[in-house]
Amino acid sequence: MPLLLGILLSILSSAQTTTVLMEAAVRQESLGQYREAEKLLRGALGARNENDRRSTATILNNLGGVLLSQGRYLEAETALNRSLVYFQEEPGIDWTAPLNHLAMLYRETGRLRESEDCYRRVLAARSTVLPAGNIQVARSRANLAALLIQREALREARQQLEQALATFLTVPETRIDRLSAAMNLATIDASEGRLARARSRASEAIAMMDGPDAAHPMLGKALLNLGRIDLRLGENHAAENSLGKSVQILRMHLHPAHPVLAEAILDYAEALRKCGKSSEAKRLKREATVIAVANRSENPTAHKIDVKDLRIEALR
Repeated sequence: MPLLLGILLSILSSAQTTTVLMEAAVRQESLGQYREAEKLLRGALGARNENDRRSTATILNNLGGVLLSQGRYLEAETALNRSLVYFQEEPGIDWTAPLNHLAMLYRETGRLRESEDCYRRVLAARSTVLPAGNIQVARSRANLAALLIQREALREARQQLEQALATFLTVPETRIDRLSAAMNLATIDASEGRLARARSRASEAIAMMDGPDAAHPMLGKALLNLGRIDLRLGENHAAENSLGKSVQILRMHLHPAHPVLAEAILDYAEALRKCGKSSEAKRLKREATVIAVANRSENPTAHKIDVKDLRIEALR
């Protein structure tokens, strides 16, 4: 924790300390600094008034989100389930945030039916009480689209992404959202065999990223997708370049057992093999295998949550 922040916290009340730590965590998360955000949120959890259920629910949701971003699924699910219980016990507050994170967790752990159910509930709830051009509605559409791509429902996925992207383009501070949406559209293009279009779309989106975003984990995932497209096009040296950068960025931010890191390393190894660098490719394949085993060990199949009794009215 920076010295200045530590001095500031020493003179604040419990409620003020909690607020400062939560705001600092949000800033760190927006930059992709998930480990730093986690430290701040754990500090906020310790500093909070235990009787403040809304604050507790929010901290647990945010903590679940940063744990999820690191691939620490079992810890994330525990925090998010606790958060959702607190939210449901407090009438009139937005329970869609932890449910949205749970939907993402289900998607990343292969529970696609549960994920789609949660994403559709979140989108329906937010669309009921928020205007069509609201950023949260757009993010819900983009999240649902990512799930639909995995379920190969490409037509609806494209429709949801195009609506989401139309909103993102009107809000300057949504570059990460725009990148994610554009990359998912590129994934759809590639799935439909339009590889040149997919590569052009992906390259244009990645070119927008500079400054603090130049090492954001979402850029690492975007470069992973671009590298995969290049491999399919036979552009092996371009793939080596993109995938090498992807692995470098993802190593900075993701938990060592994160499955996306293993996937990126495997694809990078394949690019290296095709470029004639077989010894380095073999070394990386062994590393990816170790990561995959560690992921299975740290994240056994987690329990599911019953979301049948969630009420849209709780958002009002």
